[in-house]
Amino acid sequence: MNIYVVTNNNFMLEGLKCMFSDNSLSVNRVLFSRITEIVFSNSDVVIVESELKTCDAGRLKHLHISPVNIIFLLKPRSGMRGTGREAVFIDTELTGNEYLMIRQAFKKMRIHLKREKLSFTKREAHIIHLILNGYSLVEISRRLLISIKTVQSYVNIILHKLNATKISEIYRCKSLIIDSFARKNLHLQ
Repeated sequence: MNIYVVTNNNFMLEGLKCMFSDNSLSVNRVLFSRITEIVFSNSDVVIVESELKTCDAGRLKHLHISPVNIIFLLKPRSGMRGTGREAVFIDTELTGNEYLMIRQAFKKMRIHLKREKLSFTKREAHIIHLILNGYSLVEISRRLLISIKTVQSYVNIILHKLNATKISEIYRCKSLIIDSFARKNLHLQ
């Protein structure tokens, strides 16, 4: 399976490469002008980051992939109607929740991305540590000097990585988290 990204945003491209770090996936940048030159397989996914002009919409009709494998990260213009009736539209301006949004789109498309190893950012690791020490979300936001909504966003990402739905389930996954941190520390030394 290959993931093709139509974007000018280097940060988003690097973020997607980190998110899909599995060896079986490859993330490639595609210029929209060359998208018709690529031969797609049915399992490939095209992520379109920006709004398309009406003349560009016609090019998507000629892609040799199912329209369900196209993800639009911004709402396409009216000229896109009928191009990808089954495509997944995410109306967003790529805030800090783009990780969750893209994951939800893949889930909606019934594409399962398996994670062999857990990996957490430093901020996520710090929040996990505080949760395991009994801090509430309000206390964590005060301690880290960030808003409660930002803390909740990090918690949602952590829960998603652990395949959990409640904060209390983080305690159930404690040994898995500790193993993940231990592996990360071994690689740093």
